[in-house]
Amino acid sequence: MDQANLKTEVLDFLRSHFIMSIAVAEDNKPTASILLYYIDDDFNFYFTTHIESHKTEKLRKNPLISICVWEHKKMLIQADGEVSEITDPELKLKIIDELGAATLKGDDFWPPLLRIKGEGYVIFKVKPTWLRKLDLQKDTMTQLDSPFSEITFN
Repeated sequence: MDQANLKTEVLDFLRSHFIMSIAVAEDNKPTASILLYYIDDDFNFYFTTHIESHKTEKLRKNPLISICVWEHKKMLIQADGEVSEITDPELKLKIIDELGAATLKGDDFWPPLLRIKGEGYVIFKVKPTWLRKLDLQKDTMTQLDSPFSEITFN
């Protein structure tokens, strides 16, 4: 599959979901978390977390992150990237709105996002450096080549 079609397929999949798993590390001590996310047209992921969380502490010391989004018998997306904090007040409000809108995809989902008040939260942007897709629609993998399709970023 060419890069343009692969990017469209992956972006459509990621936009149809709103929960991701992340992994961060500090001093060789990993931490994994489940978070709400929003993704833009350039594959940048956005999420929010409490300003005093372990994630925030670790990401401020080491901005490298890994992400997974998957759906059983559909697709797995894995990505690595680097985070930066969103400080622009207008962009922060836009991202909060986008995160809230993303949660409408889930039936009976009551996001912790609704508890955000004041300055106790930080919004992170993840700029991917590497991303790959695994098709999970088949019950077995028989190909000799890697079953992954990789998206390249400039």
